[in-house]
Amino acid sequence: MADAALTRALEWTDTTRLHIQAYTGLIVVAADEHGIFRLSRLGHVKLPAAARHWCRLGAGGRVLLTADPVNSLLIVHPPVVLQELVTGLHATRFQDGAA
Repeated sequence: MADAALTRALEWTDTTRLHIQAYTGLIVVAADEHGIFRLSRLGHVKLPAAARHWCRLGAGGRVLLTADPVNSLLIVHPPVVLQELVTGLHATRFQDGAA
């Protein structure tokens, strides 16, 4: 995944160690001095195949990335999670049947 603006906002460099885990359908990437992953030299986060598999994300799949600089987290939202969010939002906003 390549989004230099987010890794800059998080103040991550190619020496930043990362921990990557799946959490409720999301992939959470956290700065962790004991992490086994790192950014590439170009500042890209390389998601391991296992993490992509946990979230049903194919190689090259499109995702929504969000950064939480306070907690030094990068959160990956796969399409299935985005669909759940949109469906829930629409159900709430259009509950009276008006469009």
